[in-house]
Amino acid sequence: MNMLIQSAFSAIPEDKYEITGNPRTDTLVLSEGKKNLEKLLGQDLEDKKIIFNMPTFHIHENSGAISGEKFSDAIKIKKL
Repeated sequence: MNMLIQSAFSAIPEDKYEITGNPRTDTLVLSEGKKNLEKLLGQDLEDKKIIFNMPTFHIHENSGAISGEKFSDAIKIKKL
């Protein structure tokens, strides 16, 4: 989807993009990240799908407007 949007704004044809990875998830997928997550959760994650919910919280400098909610430690991890 991102390719399509960038293509529309930059006049570069969609077929000229090459997907080489995703910096947000490559560290988890291509490194020991999954093993570290298994240790943290105390669960075997082999053949499991991992879904991250990472909401953001911003206080905009110029306007002081707040987007999102502050992080809450009340998040519970449960088996899906």
